[in-house]
Amino acid sequence: MTQRTKTNAFLHVVPPSGLPARTYEPEVPETFADLDTSRFELGWLVDEYTKQVAVAEAQKSKTTYAMRLVVDIHSAGYLAKHDAIAYIVALDDSSSFTGEIEKIYEAARREQLMLLVDEIHKLIRVGAKNIAIEVNRTLYPPPPPQRGLLARLLFGGS
Repeated sequence: MTQRTKTNAFLHVVPPSGLPARTYEPEVPETFADLDTSRFELGWLVDEYTKQVAVAEAQKSKTTYAMRLVVDIHSAGYLAKHDAIAYIVALDDSSSFTGEIEKIYEAARREQLMLLVDEIHKLIRVGAKNIAIEVNRTLYPPPPPQRGLLARLLFGGS
């Protein structure tokens, strides 16, 4: 398991086994100073750049964490299949059946095992998909709500 530490409002992963930590600190490119823009535009550009780098870093963190969660889901699914199959095999009393009934029992047991495995696979896919949906959500705040037509007419503005 990796350790997580908080630096500059971002979580970054500290590698195990004494490997050097890799951190990426966003720097304002020197080329910004060379731009022929007003102070306001330059300030906006630097602020926007910083915001986009912060969002990209947070998105990377979310994605990396989500991948770990998906691995955990698959591991749990594998163990659930193993335990369920072992339990069904332990309950197997097909030796008490003979002839045609034994064939029917074996077919039903095989079908139930396949259904069980299929259901676990479906749950794995749903869990992983829901995690992916969360990762895909934007980290930018929603735009402010617009006032209705009456409020704009009475108080002006947009």
